Amino acid sequence: ADELENNLNEKTLANQRIQEELRAAQTDLIALQRSARDNLRRWGPEVDAARAKIERFIKSFHYRPIGPLGAYIRPRDPKWAKAIHCCLGSSLIRSFVVLDSHDEHLLRDICNNQVSIVRASRDEAKYAVTKSGHPKLICLLDVVDISSPTVYNAIIDQADADRQMLVEVASDLEKCAYGRSSGNLAFWTPNGDKAFCKYGSRVFIAGPRYVTPLLATELRDDRREKEASVRELERSLSDGSRGRGDMVGRLAAAKKKVAAL
Repeated sequence: ADELENNLNEKTLANQRIQEELRAAQTDLIALQRSARDNLRRWGPEVDAARAKIERFIKSFHYRPIGPLGAYIRPRDPKWAKAIHCCLGSSLIRSFVVLDSHDEHLLRDICNNQVSIVRASRDEAKYAVTKSGHPKLICLLDVVDISSPTVYNAIIDQADADRQMLVEVASDLEKCAYGRSSGNLAFWTPNGDKAFCKYGSRVFIAGPRYVTPLLATELRDDRREKEASVRELERSLSDGSRGRGDMVGRLAAAKKKVAAL
């Protein structure tokens, strides 16, 4: 009976831990689902406030600010979402694009410098860029759909997007990055690892373990993963509850036998 009681206590604690994990996962999932319904909520309160102020002062701008920049970028393949995010950076993805100095100063003033601002040219056509002919390389620009030519040009100006290459197989990263033909290119794997040469030195930067999802595909994939996590935790809790119920019955029977002696 003592052993059964100890096992029951352990099972109870295990179920409580699962319940806590489940509540946390459900909270995260609700936030992601809300973000999916509101395409811009995920950018954060500073960006939301900036958009509201832009609308309030829209007649004072020469040209409507464009942003957040990441809202115009959609990865074509989910496997590259993290690499694209790491390459561009959260600050640039959350930034607003303005087209002249007047609008830049106005946006900084009304937002109290709370958002990142990028100056871009007023060119309506996308830059013409030279694509790499390397069979194992994919340019970042080849794996994204960008709905604004201004944003397309801005990520080239601000992040050298035309010189960011993607390598599908991690084992090929160093061969591509440190080879004779690497030039001034940077190379990325799907998990955000980066390698490049600088002043004759070989540089490797490991990708982050987790990236807050901002780009549309990232958000969708993160929601799917969280939904799967919630389902798994619910199954574990259900199994644990049944196991605990069996233990309670066995313990009651054991105590009854002891009392009958």
